[in-house]
Amino acid sequence: MAFDANLVLFDGSEAITASNPTSTTRTNGYAVLDIKETAAKGMVAALIVAVKGSMGDTDYVIGTIQACDTEDFSTGEVERLASFGGATHTEHTFGAECPIIILRRIATKKRYIRFCGNLSGTAPTTLYVLLSPYPFGTL
Repeated sequence: MAFDANLVLFDGSEAITASNPTSTTRTNGYAVLDIKETAAKGMVAALIVAVKGSMGDTDYVIGTIQACDTEDFSTGEVERLASFGGATHTEHTFGAECPIIILRRIATKKRYIRFCGNLSGTAPTTLYVLLSPYPFGTL
């Protein structure tokens, strides 16, 4: 993997379920990351979706990347850094043996960051949400 193992917001080890992680301890594939803050130019967030089979009319992947100054996101302002909406069967060719990769540039001065996501559908799917402090030359 061309990503740092310490910058994985969702690791694909579990089936994605609606979740709002509140700890740096990984649970159900999710984790809150202590990044201190991003560099001035930010970092890249990559949502990688691999679907084996086909998705139906109501299948989708949706999620947001959020930042906060508290690990459990219970106090202080929660900042939405990026949205991954619209990864639906009508907008992308799921099941084509190639993963869908959606990139977003994010920047924050907040200390903690997390991915909150959900997947609807029955297609066997693997999902990763990864961060990189470096711009992508190739992916």
